[in-house]
Amino acid sequence: MMKILVLTNTFPSLSEKFLLNQMAALKAAGADLTVLSAVEPPSGAKGKENEDNGHRLYHTSGLDSVTVQLHIPRNRKKRFFRALAAAVPLLFFHPVLLLRGFNSRRYGTMAKNLKTVFLLRFLLAQQKRGVRWDLVHAHFGQNGLLGAWMKDCGFCTELVVTFHGADILAFPRKYGAGIYAYMYRRADAVTCGTRFVLHKLTENGCPEGKITVLPMGINPQEYTAPETGKVQAAEPLSGTENPFTVLSVGRVLPLKGFAYAIRAVAPMEGVIYRIAGEGPQRGELEKLAAELGAADRVFLPGPKVDRELQAMYAEASVFLLPSIRAENGWEEAQGLVVQEAGAAGIPVIASDIGGVAEGILDGETGFLVPEKNPEAIREKLLLLQKDPGLRRKMGKNARAFVTAHYDCAALACKQLELYARVSGHNHIHG
Repeated sequence: MMKILVLTNTFPSLSEKFLLNQMAALKAAGADLTVLSAVEPPSGAKGKENEDNGHRLYHTSGLDSVTVQLHIPRNRKKRFFRALAAAVPLLFFHPVLLLRGFNSRRYGTMAKNLKTVFLLRFLLAQQKRGVRWDLVHAHFGQNGLLGAWMKDCGFCTELVVTFHGADILAFPRKYGAGIYAYMYRRADAVTCGTRFVLHKLTENGCPEGKITVLPMGINPQEYTAPETGKVQAAEPLSGTENPFTVLSVGRVLPLKGFAYAIRAVAPMEGVIYRIAGEGPQRGELEKLAAELGAADRVFLPGPKVDRELQAMYAEASVFLLPSIRAENGWEEAQGLVVQEAGAAGIPVIASDIGGVAEGILDGETGFLVPEKNPEAIREKLLLLQKDPGLRRKMGKNARAFVTAHYDCAALACKQLELYARVSGHNHIHG
């Protein structure tokens, strides 16, 4: 069976449930995985005493037994001194491999941030034990630079790189359009979640023939469609027995567009709006809601773990994704929360930016609206508020659409087929 090494930044990460879903699905499909996490997450994120914190799947799927933490310090000073200590013996015994890792023309920021030093020490230790991987799958373009270095050093024979959004939308703007040029040549395959990202990759110089569109998926069985007439508010709403509940989920940042959503919801009667997530804009948005007279109907309850989010989806009437295009080039590459909401059987109203439209059948599973347009958002909310039958129909359509196209088990099979094509192995399932 082919052995696969998956390169990640931090695993598991509460904000990157899509990686956990994919790794669990691949493992369930029989893939021989090792997941390498560069920076260890907080202990609570993977401790068994906190399995209910949103990463229970990490343990139940057995990923905890195949994940390796490199413990690379986030602090630059600590990272430098630990890398220096690791580099001394490497320079004596493996100078060519060590020095190759400092080639910033080929490996860009990965050469400059010293990650190759920590990775080289790990790979040599595994090599000494007789462990070797056939294929490296790097998640995020930056880690693809590490994968290219590994391939050059002979630590793997095939390289697959998955882009998720900011890595192609913002990273080249910051570090130069040619940051991935060498990696594109060394990669055997590149995947992304939407055709929108595919176009961005080809514009950046990645050969289209190397690119496969494979969305990030969800587990539809984790979400239950709400029962009509049983929606209950988590917070009291005076005078309203069965409120129309609008939900958003995401980091509380300006680029998520929540200010426009609050302006849309504030004048509406009988509406609760919840924004689940944490971020620096939280206080500003609470102040805005108060200024608009909606402090008793707009709630920012902070970050929520899986079981809490699933409950919030189940009681929501409509999901709202009001994201905007950021000045640094970022915009929603896929918007996986759209698929989560669809799996929960609720319609979505979303800004028509990035790759969001590819996950919505406009007018059938939800509505697309122009970005930064509270009036357009309010128009669709009013339509859905007044027509429970339309909500039910759209919610049913959304669940069917998501189940058909975004089930991570089915997507894992496609991922394994890609590995097989890349490697030439015909017995990847064992």
